[in-house]
Amino acid sequence: MPKSASPGLPQDVLDQITVSGITHIWLCGSDPEKRRSQLMTRCLKRLEKDVLEWKTLGQGSGVLTVHTIPQVFPSMVQFLLKNGFKGGEKIVGSDDGKILYWKTL
Repeated sequence: MPKSASPGLPQDVLDQITVSGITHIWLCGSDPEKRRSQLMTRCLKRLEKDVLEWKTLGQGSGVLTVHTIPQVFPSMVQFLLKNGFKGGEKIVGSDDGKILYWKTL
């Protein structure tokens, strides 16, 4: 990930990414009927467990990233912040309001 495309990421996190890469959550959501059932939280916890295992095995940095569009998905921002993600910086070159959030495990 080029530094110019990664606003807000601390240098130590960028260094981890350079050496071991990231795990990026591409798309996520849940059926409206399943919301409030903790399904997304359980999925995230499982992914975090796997990412920590990969990090322990030297197969990853332990850094998770996700992009979202707060104007379209405000509850996703709340979910990310509640689950320890940091960020909130606009993606360089994004014209649709896409924002970067990240978490180091």
